[in-house]
Amino acid sequence: MPRGLTGHPRRLDIHRRINLARWTARLGLRSGIVTTKTLRRRFFSLTGRITRSARRWTLHLPTRWPWAIGFSVALGRLRSLPLLA
Repeated sequence: MPRGLTGHPRRLDIHRRINLARWTARLGLRSGIVTTKTLRRRFFSLTGRITRSARRWTLHLPTRWPWAIGFSVALGRLRSLPLLA
């Protein structure tokens, strides 16, 4: 285990979330360094609706959301990654 990550389980959970956010930005956005605060403000606090019709899930985003195109591109890139067996 890396130095400084031993101790309280909550500390480990916070580090996992930050790393997950950074990898999401790196693989999905491909736009250099993006802070966790920026990701949280633009993407993670998204107010949208998930609906299901004819056995198909659909994500409805706000109509005038300024980061809709970036989110759709990042989501497409993350979905196209090969799954590990």
